[in-house]
Amino acid sequence: MKNEKLIVAIISITDEMKIHYPAQYEKMYSDNEVLRKFKNDLYEKLKHRNADDLLTGYDNYVLSANPFLPTLPNLIIFINGAEKTRLQQIKNFNEVQNIAKLPPPATIICNPIELLANAKKERVSDYERTPDEKKAKHQENLAKHQALLTKFTHRIRKIYADENHLCVYPGCQKAGSISQVTSGHGNFYCYKHYREA
Repeated sequence: MKNEKLIVAIISITDEMKIHYPAQYEKMYSDNEVLRKFKNDLYEKLKHRNADDLLTGYDNYVLSANPFLPTLPNLIIFINGAEKTRLQQIKNFNEVQNIAKLPPPATIICNPIELLANAKKERVSDYERTPDEKKAKHQENLAKHQALLTKFTHRIRKIYADENHLCVYPGCQKAGSISQVTSGHGNFYCYKHYREA
């Protein structure tokens, strides 16, 4: 079964060619048999295509200000472009429809003045605490601090210098790296005790 819409579109295009390119059309398709063969060839090449793409492709060819009568390959290039644009528009429309079906985002209502008032209400000033409350709060903070120290102290590794490279200052465990002589031997001090030597 023939595609009636496509046949109508092909007839419409050949009629428009006569208007847009009169001199070239007369020269090319003055013989009705040649015109019939062109239409049949056009139908055979495009029988599975959309008729609207055919019309849009021809319109785009004319709008491109091409001074020559369109050949079949040129026409197919513009029809392909029209088809691509149509499919992209359908895809965009479907995406918009899908987005429209999504539930609206949750509205978060926040009153900063109320939040500040509640924070001030909950916070008790040190001046309003009794001496016993202050002492209890101090003990609580000390306990938290000690718990934090206990938690992280085991990760701290103290590194001492090798015994042969210690600072000569009694009791200093730092590396001795500075000497008062330049011969490479002598008493070596750490940066702190070098100033006191």
